[in-house]
Amino acid sequence: MLFTYRERPFFINRYDIIICVESFCYTVLRSITITDDAYEILTKMKLEGESFSDAIRRLAKRGSLAECAGLWADMTDDEYRALVEGAESLKEEANQSVKRRLNKAGVRAESY
Repeated sequence: MLFTYRERPFFINRYDIIICVESFCYTVLRSITITDDAYEILTKMKLEGESFSDAIRRLAKRGSLAECAGLWADMTDDEYRALVEGAESLKEEANQSVKRRLNKAGVRAESY
């Protein structure tokens, strides 16, 4: 079948692969199936003006935690202590917030 896409001819073959013909340059587009919830997540993670393909490429480039090893090697002891204290403070605030919400809902917070 011959269709037009952005004023360029393209053909759909039996594998649902769209091949755009422009001079001697071929662009292959593939259809993928994702669930509604995955689509919603991807839509929320997509930046303004970013295509879904660009969003997938950007998100797929995220490195592993192991790649972060050594990034803070030059941190001073004071900076490290401040970081730990800040994290502990946030943890305590989160715990208090959860306890307040549980108490408000009638659940005994001490059991959590």
